Amino acid sequence: MKKAVKLHTDYTEQILLEDVVLLPGVLELLGDLRGPRGRKPRFFYKQAHVGARRICEHLGVTPLVNGVFGTLDTPWVKPQREFTEYVLAALGADAASAVLVGDSPFDVQTAHNASFPCWAVTTARTTPKNFGRGSRCRVRRLSRAAGGAQRAG
Repeated sequence: MKKAVKLHTDYTEQILLEDVVLLPGVLELLGDLRGPRGRKPRFFYKQAHVGARRICEHLGVTPLVNGVFGTLDTPWVKPQREFTEYVLAALGADAASAVLVGDSPFDVQTAHNASFPCWAVTTARTTPKNFGRGSRCRVRRLSRAAGGAQRAG
């Protein structure tokens, strides 16, 4: 098993930044999500911490966020509630003021487990059907999210 994990980890490291792109509307959304006194949004990933940070650096969003958390930063992983609670506590935030913008069923489940909304964004690999009823709203483009996403039942 250790050999399989090492092979997977090594391969992931090689391809990590392949086809990684910043979706249209991300920069606008990050700007619109800034809170009072210029507070920045936070990122957390199901990727390992090093991979999550490399992706954010590669995309140029690291200066726009207060934190990037990955799975090896804690004993927990997405969608475990403990992972989200750890991130919120580390950032001095709470679930009442949080929204998760994500592109996978893991993101919807993560937000659901922590009792806050998820704005589920469709991508080339996801459709609204992938998200189920756990998402509070679904948006096809992030540029719509900042101005008010379409609410889903």
